[in-house]
Amino acid sequence: MKKEYKLDREYSLLEVVRYNLRMWWLAAILAILCAGLLGGYKYVSNYEFTGRSLYESKHQATATIMVKDYNGETATERVGTVTRIITSQKVYDKLVKERGYSNLSYEGYQALVQTKQSEVSDLASIYVTYPARVDLFDLQNETGALLFLNDIIYAADKATQELLGQDVIDVLDEPFIATKVEQVETFAMDEEEFWRGVMKGAAAGFCLGIIVEVVCFSFWMMLYKKPKDVEEIRQCLDVPVIDDLKPDADNEEAFQKVALFLKKDKPDGCLRINCISAHAPKRDVASKLAMSFANSMEKTLFIDLASGESGGMGENSISRYLLGEGDETKPIALNQYLDMVCRSMADEDGRNVVMTERFAQYVEEMSGRYAYLIINSTDVVKSADAYAVAKLCDRNMIVTGRKTVKNEELYRVKNTIDVQDIPVNGVLVYEQ
Repeated sequence: MKKEYKLDREYSLLEVVRYNLRMWWLAAILAILCAGLLGGYKYVSNYEFTGRSLYESKHQATATIMVKDYNGETATERVGTVTRIITSQKVYDKLVKERGYSNLSYEGYQALVQTKQSEVSDLASIYVTYPARVDLFDLQNETGALLFLNDIIYAADKATQELLGQDVIDVLDEPFIATKVEQVETFAMDEEEFWRGVMKGAAAGFCLGIIVEVVCFSFWMMLYKKPKDVEEIRQCLDVPVIDDLKPDADNEEAFQKVALFLKKDKPDGCLRINCISAHAPKRDVASKLAMSFANSMEKTLFIDLASGESGGMGENSISRYLLGEGDETKPIALNQYLDMVCRSMADEDGRNVVMTERFAQYVEEMSGRYAYLIINSTDVVKSADAYAVAKLCDRNMIVTGRKTVKNEELYRVKNTIDVQDIPVNGVLVYEQ
């Protein structure tokens, strides 16, 4: 049977969506935060324009002219004709030719000069606003504005005489400077518009917060190489989860459940159980499991091969015996039903007794004396001892921590047990 060889966790679109839905609380926090920021920004930036009228001061050179009755038309018609002549190309050409405004374009002239009829009368007003700069023409002070307005009246008078055949303009008010305060409609908004803008900003911020959460959490999923939950560990190893232990929850009751899981359908004679540690945060899992079996008043032997990790380098070391350099080691009795032996790395001096035929014989011999053999091996990430022991046992249990192991390490364990055809009954997960 061909097995897929994987070293990294790949997430489908559905899994990404599911993980993001689990983080709804983070999305809600970011959505509220961004809504407050954007809504608050809109509130602060637009508040000064709300329910207020903004004004600006305009400096103008102003003159008032009276249009004579030159053809019997109504005052409105006559004044309208003259004001259109004032802003015409004809007046502009005369202004340039006779007054020397060659640096002013016709479009600039139209932008600077304004006319207004005084209700239904023969009067009209001419305005020039300053300071102003149009093209290369610069109008910065009142002296220049008054001079420019006088030149306009002069050019208009000449142009109307040529066009209408008679003198039709009298100056009623000579050019003078006036400051005019005008309301600026562009920047003002009513209260309804203000709150609508704030709500739009808050809604945009709310959506932005959700998008930020989805993007950031999705990137975190790709970059964080450890399992996100227990289900991910189960998927990596493809074995049942025996239990998911919260911090400080590995008590006697928890290990009684683990013992019940492992001794289900116990074979006749001795049940041999191998604890495969994969960066497990606790080093005493095998000893606690052995204690749980001993508490059921059945003779249990705890073989600690993880020398130096959970104790055991004393007189009960089996290393010299397995190397043929000493007599059989007498186990230490921890209680009436629980005995213990260990190994000594110093006695082995670089040799490995676990993978020898002598160790397999020792396990077989002890199986005839005990109802349970619980074997604790060195972390599988550091040593292959656990894989060798697995060949000798009836049950194999992986012990790992969700926050201490990487997906790649879990996949390496999975690949090895598949290649070695090692049956694994389940995984015990620590949430720390």
